[in-house]
Amino acid sequence: MNIYGHIKHATEELEPIFSEKNIIDNDVIIAAIRRSWIYIHKYIKNINPMWTNHFNDRLNCIKALEIMITKDMLTETSRAYERLKNERIVKSYMMIYIGLMQSLLVFNKPFEESCDRCQGDLYYYTNLTENILIKECNTCSTWYDSKTGESLQGNRESILRPTTRFELIYAALYRETRD
Repeated sequence: MNIYGHIKHATEELEPIFSEKNIIDNDVIIAAIRRSWIYIHKYIKNINPMWTNHFNDRLNCIKALEIMITKDMLTETSRAYERLKNERIVKSYMMIYIGLMQSLLVFNKPFEESCDRCQGDLYYYTNLTENILIKECNTCSTWYDSKTGESLQGNRESILRPTTRFELIYAALYRETRD
């Protein structure tokens, strides 16, 4: 099978995520991503090898309970999925795929929050070096404190990983008890 056949199969494997827009099932989402990854992996590693290695490691160890997906996130990613289905240029397809995976697997508030500098989407990460939750702009890489919204001068040597559902719930509960 050639690359276009693999792209077609990868896109078809993602269909269950977007077929029922009112139902969010993390197990179905992770399974669909893993099935699509089988078709995409060997081609995308040539386009963005660093992202591919990191994503492959994350996908192999991610648990469905760890991710937090909202209806807004699903709505936003369904737009990207429609572009993905119609894309015919391989490199553009892969870049849309990368953005789609980030939008699905890293918590964000697509219609509520944006970067103060460039209006890019903010994604929630845990800074393992400083043990805090941050929001990072996907366009200009500005960091914000997730509690206060203030811009941070983060250490770029810090180790970031996508924030888990449990960390988000804990942070929300902590905020409620402080207020």
